[in-house]
Amino acid sequence: MAVGGGFAVGVTVVPIDAAPSPWEPVDPQPQAQVDRLGAWLPRRRSSSESAALMQQVTAAEAKLAAFKLELALDIAADRPAPVDPRPGEAGAAGVGPDGVSEFVLDELALILNTSRTAPVTLLDQAQIFATRLPATWAELAAGRLDWPRARAIAAELGRPADDSDPAVVAAVERAVLPIVTELSVRRLRERVHRELVALNAGAVDRRLKQARLAADVGVRRIGNGMSELSMRMPHPEAVACRKTLDAHARAAQEAGDRRPIGMLRVGAGIDLILRPWQEQPPVTAHVTVIAPLEALRVGAFLDAGSALPAAFVPDPAPAPVGEWTAKRSPPPTCVSCSSSWTPCARAGCRRRPAARSTSPSPTRAAGSSRSPAAGTWNASWPAAARPTPARRAAARCSQPLRPWTATARRRGSAASSSRATAPAAIRGAT
Repeated sequence: MAVGGGFAVGVTVVPIDAAPSPWEPVDPQPQAQVDRLGAWLPRRRSSSESAALMQQVTAAEAKLAAFKLELALDIAADRPAPVDPRPGEAGAAGVGPDGVSEFVLDELALILNTSRTAPVTLLDQAQIFATRLPATWAELAAGRLDWPRARAIAAELGRPADDSDPAVVAAVERAVLPIVTELSVRRLRERVHRELVALNAGAVDRRLKQARLAADVGVRRIGNGMSELSMRMPHPEAVACRKTLDAHARAAQEAGDRRPIGMLRVGAGIDLILRPWQEQPPVTAHVTVIAPLEALRVGAFLDAGSALPAAFVPDPAPAPVGEWTAKRSPPPTCVSCSSSWTPCARAGCRRRPAARSTSPSPTRAAGSSRSPAAGTWNASWPAAARPTPARRAAARCSQPLRPWTATARRRGSAASSSRATAPAAIRGAT
């Protein structure tokens, strides 16, 4: 008899670590990591290897510059300007190939993320290389000519040679290309200029005329609150201006000014241009003040704590001391006088009547009962000498009591009452 058997297997999963698993699912679209170009090369390089790499970078920059010019021409070719643009439509750009829309400059500025000036220069250079300097462009694209030297050749054979014969420009290009890498940028431009003058003498006069017409004055910010003032002028005049400013600065330094010589030159130039010692023309301005009527009252300003306006402040200058005649206005009086035009009873006051003289006086004013020499008021004074509100206001000011004159003190009781207050020199005179 056969006996059958069997067995069973049970599996139980129990977590033994609450931490997340280190095996996370892989991102199907990982973020690209940009490595430096130097990471692709051996970390340890010799000086000769680094020098060779720098030469390769220079050649690559030249090729990229030539390729960039080609791309700019391709974009410009796809943006033609209409032959007869309507109002509001795009016109010709004025730079680069003929018939290019003016909006291509704005498009290139957006692509390059620069101002509009950079695309203008780029299109101009691309057109010069494509039409006038094809051999130079070929050398640049091959990497045998670097971009700074190629740009120097284009600067001399570009706009300055607009009136030159294309055959002359081609001859100059052929003459300088074999030795272009042996010259610095400055010496290369001088060599191109000499070759152009030798083949086309009339180009010199045109370039001189263009340079003189381009004279101008410019200002450029250089940071920290400073700016640079540049003046484009003929070289002899520039040298003369520099010598003049230096002479003024040296003279100021010899006179004891210890500031730097550069600051003194700048100060001399500012003074010679602005001339602060000359009288400047008057400046007229119209000022409009808008304020409520209530604020225009004097009391409104005083209530706000403002000082009394100068027009309402009495003159603090003391009144002159001396004799007064009938032809002059009466002098200020003491503080006890009232505003009415009446004689004062205080001893020593100028409006106090003096004692009458019993003897006739030839100097007595006609129709007057008082002598002009007595210094008192007279009813027969003219209207110009009579009291006014301004004179009454001056009469109420706090003037100190002044002594009477010697002439008035000789007359009756006025002289005896004022003798006590008169100075010793006047008392001795009587």
